[in-house]
Amino acid sequence: MVKSISAKITLSLAVSLLVLAVAMGLMFSALFRQQTVASTKADLLKQADVILSALSADENAGTPGARGRGQGQGGMFAGYRRYLATLRTQAQTNAWIVDTDMNLVTGGARGIGYGDLPGDAGQVVRQVLAGATVFSEGFSSLADEPSLTAGIPIQQGDVITGALLLHTPLAGLKEAEAQVVRIVALSVLTGLVLSLVAALIISRITSKPLTAIRAAAQRLADGDYTARTQVAQRDEIGDLARAVDTLSERLEAARRESEETERLRRDFMANVSHELKTPVTALRGSLEALRDGVISSPDQVNSYYAAMLNETGLLERLISDHMELSKLQNPDFRMDMQPVSLKEALAGAVRSVHSAAADRSIAIVYEPDAGPMVIRGDGERLRQMFQIVLGNAVKYSSPGGEVRVTASGNRVTVRDFGEGISKEDLPHVFERFFRADQARSREGSGLGLPIARLIAQRHGIDIQIESEPGQGSQVVFEINH
Repeated sequence: MVKSISAKITLSLAVSLLVLAVAMGLMFSALFRQQTVASTKADLLKQADVILSALSADENAGTPGARGRGQGQGGMFAGYRRYLATLRTQAQTNAWIVDTDMNLVTGGARGIGYGDLPGDAGQVVRQVLAGATVFSEGFSSLADEPSLTAGIPIQQGDVITGALLLHTPLAGLKEAEAQVVRIVALSVLTGLVLSLVAALIISRITSKPLTAIRAAAQRLADGDYTARTQVAQRDEIGDLARAVDTLSERLEAARRESEETERLRRDFMANVSHELKTPVTALRGSLEALRDGVISSPDQVNSYYAAMLNETGLLERLISDHMELSKLQNPDFRMDMQPVSLKEALAGAVRSVHSAAADRSIAIVYEPDAGPMVIRGDGERLRQMFQIVLGNAVKYSSPGGEVRVTASGNRVTVRDFGEGISKEDLPHVFERFFRADQARSREGSGLGLPIARLIAQRHGIDIQIESEPGQGSQVVFEINH
């Protein structure tokens, strides 16, 4: 069984061309024979017209051998034997005349009767004597060679007096037909060879991109998602190649995403373990001290209880922020989206952090413009986003400093004048559990800015942080509506 697609294409094309060539050869041979026979019949009819005209003219002129001599019908035609013999010699046409008694009276051996004729030939003579013009090959045995016979009735007025049989040999036709068959066979053979060469070339050209596609698919199956077909054709094969390339690109992207997800998972587990370890260790130490009676004075006990309460608050915040982050990362999580004013959400966030800012003598300057800033979104989530950023600005500002908030057009900025963020830390501020200064107090879960960015992304808002060490930081919200 042929398995190679190149061989299949070659074989299919060769068989198709061979069948076409044979069919055309047979059709041409049949048409050639039909046309040649038709031409021969036309020539016989022309010769018959000449002979019948001569017979009619001679009869009217009283040619010897006429009925007046009393020789009967056989004698009527006997005088034309020399004429017909001359016709046979010069035109290579054998002419017979058969009388109404079914006797061959000229052109052949005398005395041949109806019973001497072959079955088909006798039927032809009867049809001719009945007034029909008939063509037949049934006289070949009497003519001693394959021949075509035209039978034409001889008439005197309305009376049929005999049958004119004109025989022409078919040897030339057979030879010409054989020559045509040889030419057709040679043409078919030549065409077959050329078609095989053409089919081989076409199959190689056709199968080459398929081979490349197969190789790329095999590499994909082996896990190499960088494989490409390198096929650029504007046809169905090209469409297949582009589909395979698209598949490989998506698989490669999925692999990178999977690797990034796995890295984030490992980092997350490491960070969670680290974040949980510190408060849990503090709680354990405080509880052990209280249990062992190391701390006995009421003031110290209350202090330890306050520290333990603070640690549980940090744990609660860490768990709450982590659940919030996971909820926002879920694409199936739905927000309450409706027309909302960004300025109202921003004003609510300013009110929420006002108390923390006042404790540190930090002034919050809110300067919105007069225009509306309405988008479709979740008002509570937007307030949460602004509150996270404002809370960080207050936390990292120097006591007695200022936080400036502006809202204009499609842009909201939150500017503080604290110590700023280093260039090394700036690209990582949106990563989970990242703190620009690990030596700071452990206030916060390190998940605030990642949560703020997810909320912004859900609302089509771009959030960027600009900062210079010692110059403070500025958070910019660009609303794409």
